[in-house]
Amino acid sequence: MKVIVIGSHGFIGSRICYKLINSGHQVYGIDDLSIYNSSKIDFYYFNQNLRQEIFLKNLKNFSRLNCNHSFEFEKIVNTFEPDVVINVAGTSIADVCKKNTQEAVESIYSLNSNILEVLKNKNIQKYIFFSSSMVYGDFSKENISEVDETNPIDPYGAIKLGCEYLIKSFNQQFELPYVIIRPSAVYGPTDANMRVSGIFMYNSFVNKPLKVMDKEERLDFTYVDDLANGINSLISKDVINETFNLTTGNSRTIYEFASIIKTIKHNVVIESNADKVEFMEGLKRPKRGTLNISKAREIINFNPEYDLEKGVAEYLSFMEEHCLDYFEKYNI
Repeated sequence: MKVIVIGSHGFIGSRICYKLINSGHQVYGIDDLSIYNSSKIDFYYFNQNLRQEIFLKNLKNFSRLNCNHSFEFEKIVNTFEPDVVINVAGTSIADVCKKNTQEAVESIYSLNSNILEVLKNKNIQKYIFFSSSMVYGDFSKENISEVDETNPIDPYGAIKLGCEYLIKSFNQQFELPYVIIRPSAVYGPTDANMRVSGIFMYNSFVNKPLKVMDKEERLDFTYVDDLANGINSLISKDVINETFNLTTGNSRTIYEFASIIKTIKHNVVIESNADKVEFMEGLKRPKRGTLNISKAREIINFNPEYDLEKGVAEYLSFMEEHCLDYFEKYNI
């Protein structure tokens, strides 16, 4: 199949490109190479280079482009004639979205709107949009499914939910086929956006404590390979106009994430009940937990392979192999 990946050079997008190319699909990458979080910017660039060297080395078709410039994007669509378009672009950091909501609206909602406008009269098999588990807001029960109420409490979740409604309206008006993906707490190698998993990994290499404010706070941590494999499976399935939770399907506490790191790197210090943490500082965070993935298991044969122990171990191993030069170079 011919697939356009918008956000191809990001943490998740690069891994999706890698999986699709290795499965024999013809991939066209589009990315404007924006940086949404300038925290530890040297580390961001270092990981961007790793993505290029490892996951994007066989990506033959690429354009540096902001798809809000719809004329240029339409030229690519007309020339490449994709079967599937995947949108994993825009800021993916909830606290950054709160600090600069207008930028988030432009990079998520306006971008989605312009993509839809271009695709509405094209003959594509499906438009895959990456939404977020943040659309659910505070989880109303232990196990949240796609049919449960959406009630976001932060700008990021609200903007993503707005995108979902817009996509469904284009399906009703123009019969544009879609699939909406709701991931959660994605982690893994080359993530430099400094969410909780990335902060913990980074701090474990610079002898800084892993700070946990609430030992009971839970997230459905999802290893990036599992997510990319799910998208790879979805590409070849005759599935449209559906919404899927694509997560591990088993929430774990942030404290457990830190503790697994400590079992591998014994010198790591965990500060529980910390007064202040780096993770989504200042953001009112929804109370989350496990997402039900039975629908994805049944319809697209989604089968996560990584529990948290396996994922953290592989993540640390990758950093040991590829990132030690960075920490030595910058004397960190």
